[in-house]
Amino acid sequence: SSAKAYKAKPHPKAVAKFKAQMKKLTCRSWGVSNAYKVQKLNQLIRGWINYFKIGSMRGLCERLDGNIRYRLRMCIWKHWKTPKNRAKNLMELDVPRWAAFKEVVITLYFSRDLRRLNIQVILHLLVYMKKTVPCTVFSLSHAQRG
Repeated sequence: SSAKAYKAKPHPKAVAKFKAQMKKLTCRSWGVSNAYKVQKLNQLIRGWINYFKIGSMRGLCERLDGNIRYRLRMCIWKHWKTPKNRAKNLMELDVPRWAAFKEVVITLYFSRDLRRLNIQVILHLLVYMKKTVPCTVFSLSHAQRG
């Protein structure tokens, strides 16, 4: 019965190393296309999942998935650079004009943090990611389940 209670999981050092590599691959100053970033992230994720596939890490994978997607959205938001471009690009994604400028003003004056964006704007950014990035990010949580 003690064998059933024990669940192998990655060491915190391994998780920290994965996070450091993920941050390096999603760095805003790295001048490569988003498609290339996704390709490299997929290589990292697949290798990590294959190495730790016997472990029990569902919650960890879900948290890391969210972190990766957040950083990719941040890369897109920062690529748009100016408030005017951000508003224009959001309006091209069918965000109403008033909502686009509201989000730009909120992130400009109150917080430079992408986590403060409205959920509607985040959903539109996800649609933009699907259109512009030809390959998708390999999901840690889906890979760990299967």
